[in-house]
Amino acid sequence: MDEEASCSICGEILNNGSDKIVSVKEKGLKTLIAKSIEKSDKKCELWLGQCEVNFHEKCRKSYPLSTSSVSRKLKLPSGPSSSNLTSSAVASSIPSVSTDQTRVNFDFINLCFFCEMPLDRTHKQVHLIANKYTQDQILNIARRQNHEFSTDLINRIENVNLADYKASYHYKCYTNFNKPVKEPKISALKEHTAKIFDKVCYHIEESCKYQFSLRELIEIMRDDPLSNYVLFRMLKEKYKDDIFISHNRGKEPTIYYKTFDISKICSDWFTGDGDEMDNLQKQTILNVAARILRNEILQHDYRDTSYPPASSFLDDVVSSIPPLLTSFLGNLLCKNNTEQYSENFIVRDSIAHSIVSYLRPKQFISSLQLAVGSYIHRKTGSRLIVDLLSTLGVCASYYHIQFHEACTVMNPPILKINSDKPFAQFVFDNTDHNAKTLDGKETFHCLGGIVVYTPEWSISFEDNIIKSKKMPKPQELVSKYVIPQIPYGSFNTKALQSLEYIAMKDISLGDSPTISTSYSAYLWAKFFEIENVPSWKGYMEVLSTGIPYTTSQIVCLPFINGPPSNLTTLNSSLHYAAAETRKLNRQTCFVTYDQPLYAKALSIVEGSNSEELRNVVVRLGGFHLLMSYLGAIGYIMSESGIEDLWTTVYAADSVKKMLTGHAYARALRAHIMSFTALGIIILEA
Repeated sequence: MDEEASCSICGEILNNGSDKIVSVKEKGLKTLIAKSIEKSDKKCELWLGQCEVNFHEKCRKSYPLSTSSVSRKLKLPSGPSSSNLTSSAVASSIPSVSTDQTRVNFDFINLCFFCEMPLDRTHKQVHLIANKYTQDQILNIARRQNHEFSTDLINRIENVNLADYKASYHYKCYTNFNKPVKEPKISALKEHTAKIFDKVCYHIEESCKYQFSLRELIEIMRDDPLSNYVLFRMLKEKYKDDIFISHNRGKEPTIYYKTFDISKICSDWFTGDGDEMDNLQKQTILNVAARILRNEILQHDYRDTSYPPASSFLDDVVSSIPPLLTSFLGNLLCKNNTEQYSENFIVRDSIAHSIVSYLRPKQFISSLQLAVGSYIHRKTGSRLIVDLLSTLGVCASYYHIQFHEACTVMNPPILKINSDKPFAQFVFDNTDHNAKTLDGKETFHCLGGIVVYTPEWSISFEDNIIKSKKMPKPQELVSKYVIPQIPYGSFNTKALQSLEYIAMKDISLGDSPTISTSYSAYLWAKFFEIENVPSWKGYMEVLSTGIPYTTSQIVCLPFINGPPSNLTTLNSSLHYAAAETRKLNRQTCFVTYDQPLYAKALSIVEGSNSEELRNVVVRLGGFHLLMSYLGAIGYIMSESGIEDLWTTVYAADSVKKMLTGHAYARALRAHIMSFTALGIIILEA
């Protein structure tokens, strides 16, 4: 290499000892020649016909990127093949702002009113507008040029006095602006490039396709293809917004063309069922439909920061899905529009949620799949089943179900009271959890509770459940909501002695008959052997049909970490229930326990001098109350021969448990049969 050779870009000696030298061959020279023609610096004349040229590495990298903003805006169209390059370049570089707004908002003190760039007084020569004459000269030049950049400049400075605003400009920008624009000559290389590009445009416009791969366009150009940069730039200049080039890392670029003849594509199927189309046409239509639906799903706005409350958990099952997907699946699954909203909407919504969950796994929270997954997990307790159904797209994964439960614990919805004084009953009982399920040992015991609100509409849960950024730790979940333990001393054996028992004979029950009409009607029906008379349970079900009733809402309470039979644990539950009842503006607090805990809780209330427990009523659980009632009847009737009567039907050992009320189902059945048999005997007499 000649040591005196110079770099044809910067003009300095190549071998200067500091800059690295690179060699550019024919393919790279084509790019530099095209850039030189665009910049009109005549450097391309030095490179035409060369097979290899040496440059400074920094010059080779910076040359394709270095273009004066003013000269780029002032460049005129080079011919019919340029497709109005000047207008597109100006349009892309100058924002479209209204004239009045530009005049008001433009900073004439700190910005050059030619290039709109900050005034660089350190490296560039800056001049100040001192009089009106200079401004008039600039306006006259701009009116003679009559192109888009000049029009914007006129709108920017015409109605303001630049001298009053102390406006300044780069001297180089003014020189480029005042320089007459020469129309570049079209070289043989540019004519060859235009011919190749025309082939590509003809293929795009006449193929009736909307998607093209880069490899397909390179095959059209054959042995002398344009570089990717030049091809993409010329396509954008010619088609503007009608062309879209998708660049994905690691994938081949894809070109999308949207201006095709829709009448040719749709003429044979738009008005019919498409029976006359071939498979290629059908596949094309399906591909377009799939891409439309995919884009609709990806661009739809989803709620991804919170979960809906339990009271409205499934309210947004349909609204959370893009309307186009809902309409498409409805038309696909249903024969007509009426069926779409009756029988098949569950299948439609389930498929829609599966599709959206697959395409947007992080942005979409499917309340339907969460509900199904939580229900399956509660019923089976199997992680394997939940994950298997999640893989099939039926429900949410086991991790997302756990994450939803953890978020509910950390950020629960707000409880709203919709009634002045809703009735609430607190229920506490043993909670046993086998930590080691194989041998059943080391069972964890604590006191669990629920609160029952009646009627159901008296309370509701408002606001959404905030979704956490990550899974909370077990320590955070355990310490979030805890019922504080209130210590209690030893058991007071004399507390229950203060209870007063009211004699039943002193209670007035009114003038009700000895046996009610419903009971006597059942006995007469059995006596006359009337057909189709149901059993006692069925008979009572028929009688109770139509009686108005209200449903209740059950809400779980935090666990009390302590032995259930411990007096401190029971005392803590009583104080917690009393405090929650006062929040509901209720005077009396009802707390229910099973028989083992009932006596201890009752002794705590009776022996307490606290004002908080004065209005607490301790109730025995419904099942144990019936067992005690049946045991009382068995105790009273123990010497009446009822044991001998039941022994004819049940085993002797079973009868003993039935009389004490422990064998509840058998005892209830035996009492009903005894009542029916005695009634028939009385009626026969």
